[in-house]
Amino acid sequence: MKPARTFLAVLAAFALLGCATQTPEQLAAVRAAGVSPALVQKLQNRGILTPQDLIELRRHRVDDSVAIRQLNQVGVDYVLGKKDVQALRKNDVSGAVINAAILAGERFVARYYDQIGRAH
Repeated sequence: MKPARTFLAVLAAFALLGCATQTPEQLAAVRAAGVSPALVQKLQNRGILTPQDLIELRRHRVDDSVAIRQLNQVGVDYVLGKKDVQALRKNDVSGAVINAAILAGERFVARYYDQIGRAH
């Protein structure tokens, strides 16, 4: 009986690790950069990043791969507007991060319309 419990514990641990978008090392670097605890929580718990979050990450010089990974794996629940893109550019958010946010928005729209189509 004990091997079965051990197996289940290991399986649960792997399942939880599979849900993480950021490694413990990346999260430690984000904390060390001075990013707000609320944004660290989003990164830790698969939260959706807003344009303001992307600006904060840039302001604290967090590596672009952190934002891009979160955008790619978690997605967004909005579409960037012209003013959003202008604000991101004004705050020196990289083109790669802006493009990832735009693509995440396009995936959001596709999921939304797919759900509407299924409802009818």
